[in-house]
Amino acid sequence: MGLYCSSKWAVEGAFEALAKEVAPFNIKTTMVEPGGIRTNFLTSNAVFGERMDEYRDTEAGQFVSLMKGELPGIDMSMFNQMVVGDPDKMAQQIIRRVDQGEGPLHMALGSDAYEQIRAALLDRLAALEAQKELAYSTDSGEVVKQF
Repeated sequence: MGLYCSSKWAVEGAFEALAKEVAPFNIKTTMVEPGGIRTNFLTSNAVFGERMDEYRDTEAGQFVSLMKGELPGIDMSMFNQMVVGDPDKMAQQIIRRVDQGEGPLHMALGSDAYEQIRAALLDRLAALEAQKELAYSTDSGEVVKQF
């Protein structure tokens, strides 16, 4: 998942920069950040390449096994019921956002997306707050601080 997550971070950074650059032209942007979406992708439409033995017992290999329905004791119909996102409701919200022309830079769709994004932001904020004294200690003595 490392490559997947890092590519999402790269797209997010590029998109945030783009949003600031096009704002003076009254161009609005939104990143849609969905959680799991109830589709038949896992159960019938996913296509997988040949598995490499080196990855079989790793987290990545186990994830592919889960997606292929190959893990013992995992009922894929029950797994799909745990996915919260309704594709029709999500599509309606995206269309509504486009029609309105205004909205947030980030649009979380699905309670799972909201909870994961919130937890990640709180963790990042806590890590930043823990560095406040260090950050301020490296300021030049000649800086006039504005609060």
